[in-house]
Amino acid sequence: MSRFHSLKIKDIRQETPECVSLAFEVPESLREEFSFLPGQHLTLKTILDGEDVRRNYSLCSCPSENEWRIAIKKIPGGKFSTYANEQLKVGDSIEVMPPIGKFTCKTDPAQAKHCLAFAAGSGITPVMSILKAVLKNEPESLFTLFYINQRTDTIIFKEELENLKNLYLQRFSLHHILTKEDTGSDLLSGRPTPEKIRQLAKTLFDLEDVDEYYICGPEEMIHGIKDTLQELGVDKDRIHYELFTTGQKTTDRPKWTAPAGAVAARVTITIDGNTFTFNQSSPE
Repeated sequence: MSRFHSLKIKDIRQETPECVSLAFEVPESLREEFSFLPGQHLTLKTILDGEDVRRNYSLCSCPSENEWRIAIKKIPGGKFSTYANEQLKVGDSIEVMPPIGKFTCKTDPAQAKHCLAFAAGSGITPVMSILKAVLKNEPESLFTLFYINQRTDTIIFKEELENLKNLYLQRFSLHHILTKEDTGSDLLSGRPTPEKIRQLAKTLFDLEDVDEYYICGPEEMIHGIKDTLQELGVDKDRIHYELFTTGQKTTDRPKWTAPAGAVAARVTITIDGNTFTFNQSSPE
């Protein structure tokens, strides 16, 4: 039976203003127990204000990287995520349980398949592990990712994803969908509604060419995309999904789409040759 082990934090990266990634130092004596499949998660435990607090965080590293790294996005009112983002430092130790989880994939160098994923916000973490494993271990396989965020500055692993796109230029297709910025394309701006998913399937991928689908993010989004894919004829056994929650009580959990504020200005910026236009809301 799995139990918690005290692991030291060996590296911390600021992925976005509201998200850090932590890498753990796993001693040689525990490496077999902490071996994992792409997409699996760790359970972390600590005592905060006298309360035993436990949270699950997916590994964003893949097994061949020989690293155990997770990403933790700060959630308003979230005890553990606030603690991780504001207080944890390199050298600190935390209780960690060995990897578990069924949202995963097994890779085979002899396989030639096309995987497609939809990820939203911190739902990128297990997908990141899966896509890196597929691209590294299956030289004939393709991977397409639609990554949904509010704005450019909330994109977790933005630089790493761009590097992967450059490294696997012919095999990795990356599409950012932004809900609160104009990407210059109606198809890649705003919520991924069922109609938008149908349009994506007509223009940016071919349903008949995709072997496996992976979806990770808020429940409303997952079921919307899953149901639309099934309506389009995708076998449910080819759709793999994992729900991401914030650790808040259901009644307190914010909905996936935030309400729009009053628009004070429309702003256009260019970053690394990419132009984005968005509404700057006045304070509510």
